[in-house]
Amino acid sequence: MQSLTTPLPEYRSIKTVWALKIKQIHPDEWGIGLVFEEAGFDVKAIPNGQLMNRPKPEAGWYYVQYEGGYFSFSPADQFEKGNIPIEKVIENAARLAHEANRLLCQSLGDFSQPEWDVAPKWQKESAIVGVRQILNDPSTTSEQSHQSWLRQKRDEGWKYGEVKNPETKEHPCFVPYHDLPVAQRLKDHLFGLTVRSVLFPQ
Repeated sequence: MQSLTTPLPEYRSIKTVWALKIKQIHPDEWGIGLVFEEAGFDVKAIPNGQLMNRPKPEAGWYYVQYEGGYFSFSPADQFEKGNIPIEKVIENAARLAHEANRLLCQSLGDFSQPEWDVAPKWQKESAIVGVRQILNDPSTTSEQSHQSWLRQKRDEGWKYGEVKNPETKEHPCFVPYHDLPVAQRLKDHLFGLTVRSVLFPQ
């Protein structure tokens, strides 16, 4: 067979995979048993028949499962170069959405929003909850995002106030979506656009 002499077409993967890092491998005559670094997962037993045509795994590699149930093994450096844990993706989306919101607020004369790295825990958690909602339902509208935010704030004991005050848990946006000023609706819309650009980069 001749080797290819021209560069192959380039592809960029956006698929979702599930993976565990292999801590130990216990081989015997019937196959192998995999022990993972992540806590809470049982030993994965793989018979010899399912190991055919797959690379021989080593400790430190990843056990990777794809949609449809197919699995394979990948060296750690190759896997980690092309895959990011979903929790990190969620945090990145929340960070970018927070910063976009902060800049929008500044353009409207509101300089009260702190940068993400120094933002209070409750503010970060609120953004992350919003990201998770869009991840679970990409069709989430700006109004639905606000309704979810309202429910979360209500459960945490917040109420309406003319000025945002975390100590008294008062917020001027603690109103139905249709009662929000246009600028506040724009913030919800910008949040969704920013989050989708990170979660679904197509």
